[in-house]
Amino acid sequence: MNKKIFAIGVIVLLLLGSISATSGCTQEQEKLLYSNNNNQTTTTQENYVIVDTGQNSCFDDTQTISFPESGESFYGQDAQYYSNQPSYQANDDGTVTDLNTGLMWQQSFDHNGDGDIVYYWFDWGDNTNSGWLGLYESGEIVTTSHIWDSKGNYELKVKAKDTDGAQSEWSDSLAISMPKIVTVSEVSSGDYVVIDTGQNSCYDNSEEISSPESGESFYGQDAQYYSNQPSYQANDDGTVTDLNTGLMWQQTPDNRGLSWQEAADYCETLELGGYDDWRMPTTKEMFSISDFSQGWPYLDTTYFDLAGNSVSKDEQYWADPYVGTTSQGGSNAAFGINHGTGHIKAYPALVSGPMGNYVRAVRGESYSFNAFVDNGNGTVTDMATGLMWQQVDSGVGLDWEEALSYAEDLTLADHSDWRLPNVKELQSIVDYTKSPSAYDDANLGPAIDTDFFDITELPEGTTNTNPDYGYYWTSTSAYFSPQDPSYYYAWYVAFGTAVNNEGVDFHGAGGVRFDTKVKGGPEGEDAERSYNYVRCVRGGLSDNQAPEKPETPDGPTSGDSGTEYTYTSSASDPDGEQVYYWFNWDDGSNSGWLGPYDSVDIVSVSHVWDLRGSYEIRVKAKDESGAQSEWSDPLPVSMPKSKSTISQLFQFIEEHPVISLTSGGISIVLLFTIWKILHDKN
Repeated sequence: MNKKIFAIGVIVLLLLGSISATSGCTQEQEKLLYSNNNNQTTTTQENYVIVDTGQNSCFDDTQTISFPESGESFYGQDAQYYSNQPSYQANDDGTVTDLNTGLMWQQSFDHNGDGDIVYYWFDWGDNTNSGWLGLYESGEIVTTSHIWDSKGNYELKVKAKDTDGAQSEWSDSLAISMPKIVTVSEVSSGDYVVIDTGQNSCYDNSEEISSPESGESFYGQDAQYYSNQPSYQANDDGTVTDLNTGLMWQQTPDNRGLSWQEAADYCETLELGGYDDWRMPTTKEMFSISDFSQGWPYLDTTYFDLAGNSVSKDEQYWADPYVGTTSQGGSNAAFGINHGTGHIKAYPALVSGPMGNYVRAVRGESYSFNAFVDNGNGTVTDMATGLMWQQVDSGVGLDWEEALSYAEDLTLADHSDWRLPNVKELQSIVDYTKSPSAYDDANLGPAIDTDFFDITELPEGTTNTNPDYGYYWTSTSAYFSPQDPSYYYAWYVAFGTAVNNEGVDFHGAGGVRFDTKVKGGPEGEDAERSYNYVRCVRGGLSDNQAPEKPETPDGPTSGDSGTEYTYTSSASDPDGEQVYYWFNWDDGSNSGWLGPYDSVDIVSVSHVWDLRGSYEIRVKAKDESGAQSEWSDPLPVSMPKSKSTISQLFQFIEEHPVISLTSGGISIVLLFTIWKILHDKN
C-alpha cells in the first residue's frame, strides 16, 4: 500500500491586542497558601493530605504484569495500595478546587484572554483529524504528519483556538491527490502471487473437447496454460497454510450466518492454532483459494472444510466492503466469495442469521496489492504479479470464441504471445475502491486503475448507471449447476456495475459471474450480454509441462452395487516427474489424490457403488509441481443390480453351508438353491 506521508507546516498568525500576562504563584507562595489554607497550620498530620498517584497497573522490569501476590517478585507496587483518590471540582469561572487539599487552581495555562498560546486542529479530508495539537506560541510553525490509506482526492484544512477556547475560522483548503495504491519501489516482483485456477479440461460452446491445437477453434483456453499451481499444508491444528502466498487460513469456518460487522468482530476475537491475530480476508485473498478444477464446490476440500452441511449456493464468505450501491444492500453492501457456485458478489452487509454469510478467517501480511508500470508502448506491467497487460481493451464486444482468437492473434509492443487471461488473473487487476455506482464521489469510476488502463464506456442507457463499463471475458469455462453440467458459459469480470434484468447494480463492480458463450445460447444469470470486451495478458506462465491425458480407466463395466471393483490407469509426465492420480466415480465421491507413482506406472484403485445406476469413471493426473492433466476419456459403468440384504444372506449360506444347515435348517438351504437358479439365469 502506498502510504504517502505529508509533513504539513502551517503558520497561523493571530492579531493580538495589548498583551498583559499575569504570573502564576511561585513555589514558595504555593507552599504558604497550602499551609495557611482555612487558617490552619501544618502541625496537624491529617491536614496535609497526600493524594494517590492514580497508577493502577503493575509492572516488572519491562512490561505490564498481573498483580503479584505477597511473597512473589515485584510485590508491593504503587497500584497495590490505595490512598486518598484525586477529587476535583470545576468552578466554571476559570478555576478548579482540589477537594482533598482545599487548594484552588488556575484552570487554563494562560487564562487572561490575550490568546498568546495557540492549539491547532487538522482535518485530513478522509473522515479523520489530528485532534487539538498544542501548545504553540502565536506565529510559531506547527508541523504534523498523516497517512491516507486509500486512493482519492482530499482537501486538507486547519483551524486554531486560543487558551480561552475561542476558535478561528477554517483555513483555505489544500487539495491533495492520492492516485496510486503503491509505487514500484515498495513492491518486489512476485509479491502478489496469482494462483492457477486448476481448470484442466477444454470446452467448446457446450461440452468438453480435446485440447485444440494452435490455429484451431477454441485454442488458448485456461487449461492450455499453466501458472503457479495451488499448494497447501494442513497444520493439524485447525489451520491451513498456503505455500504460495504465505497466508494461514482457518480450516473449518463457523457454521453461522453473520452480518459483515459480526464477521469482522468474530475474526478479531478468534484464537486458533495458538494465534490471536486473525482478520477478515480481502476479496482478492479470499478468491486466491478458489478452485475451478471441478466446481460445486469451488474449493479444495482436501484441505478446506465447508461451513454448511452440503455443497450449495449458500457457501458465501465475507470479504471487502463494497463502495457502490446495490439494489439489495443499498450503500451497505460487502463482497462475498461463493465457494459453492464460484461467484464474487456484493451482498447486503447488515443481514444476519440464516440470510447472513459465513466467514473464513486469515492471518498474515496481505499480499494482494498491485504495482503498475506504464511501459509507454501500449502495455502495462504489474510488478507485483509479473503479468504484462494490454493497456487498451478490444473496444468492441466479442463472443467467447472470438475473444480467444482475438487474444491469440494479437501482436503488441513486439510481443505475439498474448492470451485471454484466466479468471484469477483478470480479477487480480480489479480496483475494489472504485464503482460507477459509488455513493461517495471519491470512489466513482470503473473498477480498474484508470491512471494506467483505458476502458471503453458502454453506450448510454445500457444500464441504469451512466457512465458505466462492460464485462470482460476470461479463458475459464463454467457450468450452471450439478443438475445442468454442460459448459455453455465462461466466467467474466465486471469492471462496471454487474446488473440484473432491470439494469440496476445487483452484484457490484468487481463482481465475477458467467455469461453464455455465444448469442442464442442457454440463458444463465441475470442480463446476458454474450458479447463482452477483452483485455489480453502475457507472462506469468510456468515452464513445467503437465502430465499427458491419462489412459481411459480399465476395469469391469457392469456389476452389482455394494460390490467392490478395481480399476487401473496410467499417465506420462513430459518432465519425468512422479505422478498423482485422482479418480472421479461419478456418484458424488472420488479417490482423492493417490501417489506418487513413477511416470507411466499403472495405478490400481477400488471402489464400491452403493446405488444402482449408470456411471462414468474419469481420472486426471498431476505432477510433483502441481500441474494437472486434463481428464481422461470416461469409462461407462453400469450397476443394474443391487446387492440386497437377502442376497448378502444367501452369499453367506453359499460360503458357509455347514453352519447354515446347523443353525437354519434344510428350508433355508432349499430357498437359497431356488434363488441361486433364478439369479444365475439373470
